[in-house]
Amino acid sequence: MRKLYILLLLFLSSLVMSCDDYLDVQPKNVLSVQNVDELKMLIGSYMKKVEQGDIGATGYHVFKPMGLYGQNIFREYEDDLDFTNLFSTNLKWFERYTIKWQYAYVTDLIWTGMYTNIGDFNLFVYEINRVGDNSDGINVMEAEVLMSRAYYYLKLAQYFCPYRAVPEYGITDPERYGLPIMKSVEALSEDSFADRLSQKETYDFILNDLKALEELDIDPSDFNIIYNRRAMYGLMAEFYMWRAESPAGEPDDWENARICAEKSIAGTALVETQNDLQKVFNPAEGSSTSALRVTTPIKTETDGYEFYYHSDLGDDIYVRDIVFDLYDDNDIRRDFYISGIPGLRQLEKFGLADDAGRTVQSLWRVADMKLIIAESYVREGDPGNARVHLNEVKQSRIPGFVSYGGDDVLDEIVRERRKEFLCESNYRWLDMKRLGLTYTRTSTGGDSYTLLPDDFRYSFRIPEDAEILHNPNCFQNPGWDFISENE
Repeated sequence: MRKLYILLLLFLSSLVMSCDDYLDVQPKNVLSVQNVDELKMLIGSYMKKVEQGDIGATGYHVFKPMGLYGQNIFREYEDDLDFTNLFSTNLKWFERYTIKWQYAYVTDLIWTGMYTNIGDFNLFVYEINRVGDNSDGINVMEAEVLMSRAYYYLKLAQYFCPYRAVPEYGITDPERYGLPIMKSVEALSEDSFADRLSQKETYDFILNDLKALEELDIDPSDFNIIYNRRAMYGLMAEFYMWRAESPAGEPDDWENARICAEKSIAGTALVETQNDLQKVFNPAEGSSTSALRVTTPIKTETDGYEFYYHSDLGDDIYVRDIVFDLYDDNDIRRDFYISGIPGLRQLEKFGLADDAGRTVQSLWRVADMKLIIAESYVREGDPGNARVHLNEVKQSRIPGFVSYGGDDVLDEIVRERRKEFLCESNYRWLDMKRLGLTYTRTSTGGDSYTLLPDDFRYSFRIPEDAEILHNPNCFQNPGWDFISENE
């Protein structure tokens, strides 16, 4: 990670140097941004690449509907897809790594790619503070940077930090397994290494960025690519929900999750027709139900159909019958999300790319916030209020639905999340991890594999070559030391 940062400083500094200045070598850790205009060019060029889905800007990959870096690891790891009819020239590779939840190549890409971007953000923060301009334009750029850094660190924590003890491997204190955090470019040198912090320290760092973001108190009308107030509060709601049940959870996390979710959706409403729901996933249509919509290009890179190929049926991704059966017959999501017959239920949800092949990732949707609010009430012992918000979601998706009559409101909220966010980004994988779900699946070859609630594979392997071997202050997640890279 340290080497990535140092290389990044050299690269980004070159973006703002003219040809006449390239021999004007500056001392180490002294950057070349001299004024506000150069700062705007530096940050603006980066953010524009994210907005346009430039595959050369690794930041855009985090917003792909199906995962990161052209891979579909999250939905492949989840319990929604059916692999019993899978045919592919890559089938042996898939069954060797992915179906066993141990595909280290992709998780290594996630780690190195995200830390590369965090290096960008640290540089931007340093330059913003050094230039010392407090104009609205600079504040908007600062908001973009702080939100991006908080989002990336939260994703890293969700993917790589253990959520539970792993007794089988002698891990009784998962709280100590946070992230290595390089807080400033000023700390960089050839012999500097980021300590792997505790989870409390990790979440405190993320929260400090979020609070600084909130204190900026701006609501931009232009230039904002990732940041806006709705999205900010949506990210904060997700943060508090995730931390609440983690080893670093705080007593007021669920209350704060609810407060932030309510702020995120103030003045908005749930959609109630299939046509309006489709707009959420259609880049050619507008939708107010999402706090943030990021358009990404090249449909084949985002839908993964090139992998899920069936020799007789064509390019199809199959959903388990048990998932299809969760939906009511008149649920507006069911036939939009899924088609086909029993045993061959095909995922159709993301077939709305425009003529340019672009698709869209919607984040912190109204339904997401409503279900966070509902869960917060359950966690605080108030199932009555939880039902109110749960029922609002169900009524918007199921014409004629009146009220949920069961006793286990939390389980119903989790089921509703599973139905609403089918194969979107990493929703189900993170729910499986934070809720401690057990999942057993069978490969095409008939072999069965089980993921347990305290399974070490719920926390991804930290790259050996890119991090562990070069950073003496970082240590591997429990369990992965027992599995070789080639197993």
